[in-house]
Amino acid sequence: MIFFGARLGFTSIGRIIVTIIAIYEFMIVLRVLLSWLHRLNILPASGVDRFLTAATEPVLSPVRQTLSRVGSFGGWDFSPAVAILLCELLQWIVKLIF
Repeated sequence: MIFFGARLGFTSIGRIIVTIIAIYEFMIVLRVLLSWLHRLNILPASGVDRFLTAATEPVLSPVRQTLSRVGSFGGWDFSPAVAILLCELLQWIVKLIF
């Protein structure tokens, strides 16, 4: 029988961490999609955009700065793609550990 006060096992903690990372990846993808819709004037900016920017910018900004030191990509911002790859790598590491 499982009680609410039961101790979480390592596999449960690992699953929680992987789920949080997956949600963060989804937020990055949603931010990219919304930014495209804004540029095409299909959808106006909203509070969701401000939330997604505030939540994802702490990761995307350092990635963007690192990519700018590597070189120019013709105005394309590849920081979301790199951040998603880093999230996938982090999920893989968590799955190995837990």
